[in-house]
Amino acid sequence: MALVAALDACLRSADAAFLAQTDAQLMPLLDAFFSHATRLQAHRDQLKALPKDAHDALDTEARLVFLLYMRVFALLKKQQSDKTLLDSLMHMTRIVPFCQLYAQNNGPTVQAFVDELVDRVDGFDTHVGKLHDVYLTHLQHVHAAVQQDKRTQVLDLIHSIYEISLSLRGLFTSKSLSSLLLLNNGKDPEQIVQSESLLRALVVCYESDLPMLQRHLVKLDEKVLGRFMDLLMTKQDEGNPDEVLLEVLHIISHCCEDDNAEQGSYLSDLWHLCDYKTKISSFLESGEVESDHLSYLEMIADGLPRRRIVPVGMDSEKKLGTEKPSHDLAQAKGHAEASVHYEEEEKEDYNHGEDAALLTSMVHQVKDFFPDLGDGYVELCLLSSQKQLEVVINFLLESNPPPALLDVPRDLSRSDPTFSLLEAQLTGKPPAPAKASKAKSDEQKLDPTRVWVGKKPQEKHYDPQIAKKDADLVNKTKKIADMIVEEEEIMAGMVPFLKLDEYDDDYNDEFEDYEPFSVHDSGLGDNQDSIRKHNRLLLAREAEDAFWESMKNKNHQYAANNDDEEDDDDEEEKVNASNTAKASFRPPTGQQTTQKQQPMPTRNPQQKQNPANKKNAAATPKNNGQKALTAADSAGTPPMTKEQELRARARNAKNKAKVGNHNRKDRALKKQG
Repeated sequence: MALVAALDACLRSADAAFLAQTDAQLMPLLDAFFSHATRLQAHRDQLKALPKDAHDALDTEARLVFLLYMRVFALLKKQQSDKTLLDSLMHMTRIVPFCQLYAQNNGPTVQAFVDELVDRVDGFDTHVGKLHDVYLTHLQHVHAAVQQDKRTQVLDLIHSIYEISLSLRGLFTSKSLSSLLLLNNGKDPEQIVQSESLLRALVVCYESDLPMLQRHLVKLDEKVLGRFMDLLMTKQDEGNPDEVLLEVLHIISHCCEDDNAEQGSYLSDLWHLCDYKTKISSFLESGEVESDHLSYLEMIADGLPRRRIVPVGMDSEKKLGTEKPSHDLAQAKGHAEASVHYEEEEKEDYNHGEDAALLTSMVHQVKDFFPDLGDGYVELCLLSSQKQLEVVINFLLESNPPPALLDVPRDLSRSDPTFSLLEAQLTGKPPAPAKASKAKSDEQKLDPTRVWVGKKPQEKHYDPQIAKKDADLVNKTKKIADMIVEEEEIMAGMVPFLKLDEYDDDYNDEFEDYEPFSVHDSGLGDNQDSIRKHNRLLLAREAEDAFWESMKNKNHQYAANNDDEEDDDDEEEKVNASNTAKASFRPPTGQQTTQKQQPMPTRNPQQKQNPANKKNAAATPKNNGQKALTAADSAGTPPMTKEQELRARARNAKNKAKVGNHNRKDRALKKQG
């Protein structure tokens, strides 16, 4: 309450009395308030544990301190000359905690107040430069302490970085103060990044110190994650402890019911980050648990959400000594250079040692299963899984890579520049520097055999005036030279080019399994009723066709067939005989024949002649002979023989039978209606 009384009296005084205030009790009380308030801001648990009276008193003091500095802000705008109290209040040791406490809820006001300080107070830039050195030294000490890999300092270092972030967040509310701290009052940004600056120290803290502290924090399994599991596996009770462990793991995987919770992350961290997969698997295998239960547990664990941090316990993780951190800036810099030199030697030994050969063989084994993957991607998978070949093959088959490799292209090769960066991120080591000095020295060396001494003779047919005499020849020569250079680049693979479609004689199985139609295309195979109806119609049609076939007159059918067969043989014999007669008979010149010689008819002894045929043949032998002679004279063809006439009559009788059957069928159909 002493601070409240002092601040109340100071705020009630006039401006002149306020500026001349030299109360020696106010500044110690104000410093104690800032120390207590900043400590509570960094330790939220202590702030929540305060009783209600203490919490109300702290709010009252904070409100009065804020009003005090707002009055200082108003007096700065009036440009008061007497600043006895203002010099004490505007000291950097009080401005920094003021910004840290009030910038979160009163950002615009704090920003305007600090900008006014930068513009109005003389020598404020000098104080900011000293503050920059303080922050830089503290961050360098934190970085050196993080490299010591001490478990006892992990929580303290994390808390120290958190306090620095709170303090800088309050100061960075002001743009002018941020420019002074980060850009060193208009210095070249490239020089700021390369030199020892606050910006570079913050980047190192974020990219190196925080991930390493996070890995160290996960290592504290006896305090954070794995203590409960160890107790379950060491507890000897009646019954089956392996079944109890399975039940507990199942409950842990979904016991948290909060809306924003990542269910199963606790079990996932145990399984993947704390290396409890081996412990739990060996414990269950030693019991009576079946292999199906163990494989099911592994499948469940692989499906749990995984954190995007590097697994702990990696063989390639950096191990530094346990030397005490040096508080001198030069010693810290020397320690950092020694650590970088140590990492370079370790990297070179790793690439050329037995581990490199083993890793290369494992990469080839994985590429035998997955030839489409790049060797760089496979090597990163092996590094992220602690070189466990089975684990890599399993998550590649399941398309479930480690979280650190989710955004990495699967065709990444070792020659890719991003591979060294990703490898350094996984192993915690900086990428190997490019060894360009040796190559540069080799390039500077000249081959004495390729050095031309004296004037080089020109070709005999070279004409210096060729460009003036024949410009087309010069252009064609340039085009040919460009084409040669382009072809060399294409052959070397430096320039992409298009290829024409070439003939491909490989078998095309595109339409191998194609079915142009099926039994169901007509729609008849949809149901059994339509099939039965269709079958009945087919049977009725077949029965009707069979009936009319049986009703035909087949008396002349067999005789006609025999006549046709004999007719073919006889016609061939007669054609041969007529050709022979024509070739042998030649009438004399001038003699005209009135009558052509007719061949004598031959009687077939096997053919029986009907009485009707005999009667007709005896009744009109002359007429038939006269008609045959007339036809032969008119058409110039030999007359028909007796056998040919018989065959012609049989053929006519067969045609009459067909016509009669057809007419009989039509009459029957008409009667049926």
